[in-house]
Formats: sequence, C-alpha cells, structure tokens
Amino acid sequence: MLNSDVTPRSFEARVFWRLVTPFVLAVVVVTVSAAIIINLSAREQDRIAAATSETLVRALVSSFERDLNRLVYDYSWWDVAVENLVSDLNKDWADNNIGTYAAETFDLSESFVVLPNNGTKIAYVHGVPSRENAHGYFGPELDTLVRDARAASMFEPEPAAGYFLRDGNLHLVAVSALTRENPIGIETERRVRDVLVYGRQVSAEFLNELSAGFAIEDLTIAYAPPAADPARVSVSLSAPGGSAIAWLTWRAPRPGTALIGPLRVWRLLGLVLVLALSLLFVRQVLRTARRVADDDRQLAEKDRQIAQSSKLALLGEMAAGLVHELNQPLNIIRMATERTQGKFHVADGDPDSETIDGQLEIIAGQTERMADIIQSMRIFSRDDYGLKVAFDPAQSVAQAVGWLRSEFEGRGISLEIDVPAPCGRVFGEPSRFEQVIVNLLINARDAVEQNTPDKNTGGSVTADPARNIRVTVTDDPVHETVTIAVQDNGQGIPPAHIDRVFEPFFTTKDPGSGTGLGLSISYGIVSGMNGTLLAENTDDGALFRVELPRIMPADVAGASAAPIELE
Repeated sequence: MLNSDVTPRSFEARVFWRLVTPFVLAVVVVTVSAAIIINLSAREQDRIAAATSETLVRALVSSFERDLNRLVYDYSWWDVAVENLVSDLNKDWADNNIGTYAAETFDLSESFVVLPNNGTKIAYVHGVPSRENAHGYFGPELDTLVRDARAASMFEPEPAAGYFLRDGNLHLVAVSALTRENPIGIETERRVRDVLVYGRQVSAEFLNELSAGFAIEDLTIAYAPPAADPARVSVSLSAPGGSAIAWLTWRAPRPGTALIGPLRVWRLLGLVLVLALSLLFVRQVLRTARRVADDDRQLAEKDRQIAQSSKLALLGEMAAGLVHELNQPLNIIRMATERTQGKFHVADGDPDSETIDGQLEIIAGQTERMADIIQSMRIFSRDDYGLKVAFDPAQSVAQAVGWLRSEFEGRGISLEIDVPAPCGRVFGEPSRFEQVIVNLLINARDAVEQNTPDKNTGGSVTADPARNIRVTVTDDPVHETVTIAVQDNGQGIPPAHIDRVFEPFFTTKDPGSGTGLGLSISYGIVSGMNGTLLAENTDDGALFRVELPRIMPADVAGASAAPIELE
C-alpha cells in the first residue's frame, strides 16, 4: 500500500525526473564539451596558421638575402670584373655592368667598389654615379662586412650581408671581395682586396608586393621591438653585428576564429540533435553493458587458456633438462639388458631362462620406446621459439626427415622425400615447423606399422613395401603457396574420425600410445603461420597436407637456390 503522502502524480513526477536528469546532465556535458573543443580547435588552428605565416615570411626574407648575396658574388668572382675595376678602372664597363645596368635590372639602390685602404673607388646611388663614400654612406658597421668578405679564401670567396638603417629607410647590404676565378702566383697570397658592395632598399613597394603575392596582411617595418600581441606576428632583421635592427610585423591570420561565428547556429542545431540522440545513447549503453559482460566471460575463458598454455610452456622448459638427464641412464639400462639377455641365451637349460628372457625382452622394447620419446622431445628443447624469420621449408623438411630416417630404416619403413632445390621461403619459426613435420611423420609411421603387426624390434631390417611414407614439397610461385604433403600407405583414417583428428586429446591409438595432442599442436603452429593443415584419405592411405603462404624477399632470393642436403 502506498504512503498517503505519495500521490500517483508525484510518484510519476519523481520517476520522470529520475529518468530525465541523466539526459539533461549528458546534454549539458556534451554541449559544454563541444563548445570547449570548438574553441580549442579554433585557437589551435589560429596558432598553426600564425606559425605557418611566420615560416613563410622567414623563407621570403632568406630568399631576399640569398638573391643579393648571389648577385654580388657573381660580379665579384669574375676575371673581367677584376681587370676593369681593380687592374685598370674602366668607367664605361662599370656603368654598363655594376652601375646603371645593375640598378635597373636588379633593383639595386647602391653599388660601391671599396679600395684596400677602405676608400671608395667608384660609387652609384640609384644607378647614378655618385661621390658618396661607402663607409660614410652606411656607417662604420660596414667595416664588419668588408672584413668578413676579405677574410674569405680566394679559392672559395663568400659574401657577407647585413641590414643597415639610413635616413629612416632599411637597406640590405651584401659585400664580396673581388677575386679572379682561378688565382695564380702572387694573386693567391692573402692580402687586402678591393670589395664590391651592393645595397637594396626594403621599400614600401617591396612590402606591398609580398603582401599581395603571399596573402600577408598589413606587412610593415617596425624599428622598435614590437609589443607582445597575439594578433600580430613579427620577424627580426639583424645588423652586421648580429643585433636586431628592425622587425617585419604583420597581422596574424586567424582562420579558426573566423569560423566560430557561423558555427553558433550549428551548435544550436547540435544541441537539438544531442537531445534526440540521448535516447539512442541509453540504448547503446545497455547494449554495451551486455557486450562487456560477454567480454568478461570470454576473458575468463582466455585466462584459463593462458594458464594452461603457461603449464605447457613450463613443460617445454623441463623437457630440455629431462632429455639430457634421461638419455644417459636409459643407455645404461639398455646395455645392461642386452648383456643380461646374452648370458641367459647361453644358459638355456635354466628352467627360469625363458621367463626371464621374456621379461628382458619387454625391458628392451620399453627402453626403445623411451628413446623414441626422448628423440621427439629434442625438438621442444630448442631455444629459437618466438623468433619468426623467412626460412626454406624444404631445408626444414629435410632436417626433420634426417632425424627420423635411421629409426624408420630400423623398423623396415621406406621413407621417400621429394623436395625442390630452389624453394620459396615461408615466414614462421623453423623449429616449430620442424615439430609439425616430425609429428606428421610419427603418425604416418604408426599408421604403416598397422599393416604388418609382427614388428621386429632389433637387428637389420629390410624395407617392407607395405610400409611406405612419402614426403613431397611443392613450390607454386603462381599461386604463391608452398605445399608439404605427407602420404602413407596405411589403412587411412576412419571416416567417422576424420573431422576430429585435430581436436586436442583425440586419438585413435591404443591407450598409452599417444596423448592426442600432436596433431592439434601442429594445427595451431600451421595456423600461426597463416597456413592450413588438412587431412584426407586417398586410395593408398592417409594424406596430410600443409599449405603455407609463399614469400620471396630480395635478401633471400639468391639463397633459395642452395642445394638441399639430406641426412
């Protein structure tokens, strides 16, 4: 029964507000966040645009300076210029090359030739011959550029440049020592040389051309350090001594700020859209919660699998030590058994001889089985797991066959191998791939031995045609695959079991003869190499086929033709 103070209307109102409040909060948070993001984005865009414009102006200034340096360099390192300006002054040549002509062609405002005593030999101002003295015209700081130009090697003359302020106008001045192109004899001595001085005024027309050509707004020259102003950007221009003498300043581009105004309408529309999408958001949250619960269950299952994998990894580490520790006492047991068998064969009259000989026969057979297990464990004890490389699968197949060939011959099993000498590479872990081949060969061995139950466990055995295993490697560059086929002439896989052969712990062998993990582990290794492992029955027996993607990088293309050596 409801409390008398709680009417149905108030109850519905509380439920309504409990549902609406999260939506309102979400809308506020989203709206404020969107506004902050938009403002931050606009500021960042403004900052990037200002930095870009600064980089552009610096590049233009560098190009302006580089052009004048190159011009004075070209006219100073020139045999004809030395002959007409230094050896014997040719006034007409000077007018036509460094005076009037240079002023009209290259927009030079000043041209001077300065003597070794720093006197002015010839002068032009705005293309007109002048009696101005270069040092008096630009001031004593010109000595810095003249000294630097004369200090440059005659074989590698290099101009010196800097900005000067004269009569309220900014000038870029470049100086280069007059030098022959190939100085010889006394000309190679380090002596004071005449220098060529070029000046170019940074005029208002020049600034207007930059503004119009590169969309730089309100580009002006300031002769005092500009105050910090986020709305303007500046670049300093240095005098010969390295101190800033003037600043190029311009209005900072603000594309982000210009976009905010029109976006206000869109923000209102966005607010309405957010309100409409809030309901969808809640539905998505519920779906996400369900997916998170499913993910938690999957993670728990993966944790269980990882724990099991850790146990298998620990078992692999133990295998390396067990192989060494078990092999030695196993050999001793085998030798002792053989010697004891020999003595009991001599004493055939002993009534217990037959029983003891039978027991020794069992011991010998079990030691041989343990030797087989240890031989297989050698693969697991190698330390190159996890190192994926491009390798030759044919060589790995030959290696795996070499390990088992002597054992198969001892059992009367014919083992044939057909591999191409030049074979494409595959990508993976060679030792794990060899483990796959060994597992397939051991399964084939067990299959063909079912053809002749009376196994001979010792002595020399002749190959039995009923026990035949064939390993074939096929390299297909057209389809970019390498196929390894292991074919036996056993009784095949029962049709009812062929779909389960790769399941963990599934085996058709007798109890105690196998764990059912070999094929499942092999399947996982091949899948990890982006390949496939298939099993099928043929008219001759069972066929296991490994198909791997073929790679042929340039650094191993030459090595692919190496011959395959079978052990």
